[in-house]
Amino acid sequence: MIGVGIVGCNYGRTVLIPAFRQDPRCEVVALAGTDAERTAELARAANVARGLGSWQAMVEEPAVAVIAVAVPPDLQPAIAQRALDLGKILQARGRFSNPRARARGPPLSISIFRSCRHGGARRPSWTMARSGACATWS
Repeated sequence: MIGVGIVGCNYGRTVLIPAFRQDPRCEVVALAGTDAERTAELARAANVARGLGSWQAMVEEPAVAVIAVAVPPDLQPAIAQRALDLGKILQARGRFSNPRARARGPPLSISIFRSCRHGGARRPSWTMARSGACATWS
């Protein structure tokens, strides 16, 4: 069983949890939001084992192998980079780009690719799913 953690209590809870539950290989084991008490309540209501008050706690969770990101674009780069640094699989809708950050450096996808190559990964491999693209590096 693949442990899935979802960051984002709105789209993540209403769309991604049902989508992942359609795949018998996946089990949604954690939901992360910014308000720990509210997230714990939402997790209980959705029959998810853990409700966490931060994305940082989510990516550190040992039972979580896949991080599904359903938050605004300006929050996505940090979540994606940390998840990939820890060897997690990343699932996200759309592109990881922050227009305000472009002046400060390369787009996140380039930074992640460089980071993965530096860590010994050879290339990204993508799997498309109804809810978005899932990327792992091999």
